[in-house]
Amino acid sequence: MKYNFSLIIPVYNTELYIEKCLKNIQIQTHSSYEVIIVDDGSEDNSIFLCQKYKQHIKNLTILRQENKGLSTARNTALDICKGKYVWFIDSDDFINDCNVLERIYNHLEKYSLDILQFNANFKVTAINKWSIKKNKKLLLNKVKSTDVLTGQDYLELMASSNEWRYGVWLYVFRKDFLLANNLTFEEDFIHEDAAFNVKCLVVCDRFKFVNESYYTYRIRPNSIMSKPTTIDNLIGYLQAYKSIEESHIDKRGILKFYLRTIYLQIVERFFYLKDSDGMEVYMKELENIGEKFTDEFNSDNLIVEVKLTNKKNYHDFIKMYNIGESKI
Repeated sequence: MKYNFSLIIPVYNTELYIEKCLKNIQIQTHSSYEVIIVDDGSEDNSIFLCQKYKQHIKNLTILRQENKGLSTARNTALDICKGKYVWFIDSDDFINDCNVLERIYNHLEKYSLDILQFNANFKVTAINKWSIKKNKKLLLNKVKSTDVLTGQDYLELMASSNEWRYGVWLYVFRKDFLLANNLTFEEDFIHEDAAFNVKCLVVCDRFKFVNESYYTYRIRPNSIMSKPTTIDNLIGYLQAYKSIEESHIDKRGILKFYLRTIYLQIVERFFYLKDSDGMEVYMKELENIGEKFTDEFNSDNLIVEVKLTNKKNYHDFIKMYNIGESKI
């Protein structure tokens, strides 16, 4: 490999944030990296700002495609990248300080890892009360630094802690590991990270989690995660669920927690959209998946697990599935 790292950054209309992202890459003390930016059909000044950084980041490549989404952009860059390790970074986020690449590289090499995961902070542009409370807090609070584990062992550890963050930017991958296992992003739906990371972890032999914050995840208006719920959100989680279930990768029965978590995301979005046109077909899919979790959803923890917005939604949910009222 020509570089130690390939930093892959899809860009779509992030002119307010991309310079911070690139500046914090430029200042890294570790210099063996390339940056591949994939312009996903931006309509603002994002790519003009990226071009300015060609004079500061010598190994900066800018590719362009019509708007096809994060998955296609990441796969496009993955096909051509020349780094030993790959880090998928979002263009509105940023690396925390100048020594991050050096520390990540030391972990990867010292322990001969296929995947390294680390912690991150939130940075919040005021959206709602929930997001404001997250400002500067850590994403992962229950899982501590681990020894080298298999990915399956780590999946079990996260499930036992009831703490799963699937953002792909929390992980750095050895490129040969991705290639050997034919691991790419499924295209044409959002929330693709949920399926991708689980599939990576199930086949990973050497994984380590480092409980240090190397990255800042920005919650901002008009991002995929903060925009009003649409049918695309519902479809994305449905596709992620099916992708994991149909992959036949669950050798130890460890993925039920992750499938259930995605299912609860589907349920929550269904409540926002159930009065929209064309929801009948998704209702049937929801019912078919829900039959697999009926026993669990008779518990008094239902309203907490589903994270519903109010009791009316909760009562609609139990009525829809014809299960008895809980004591909540």
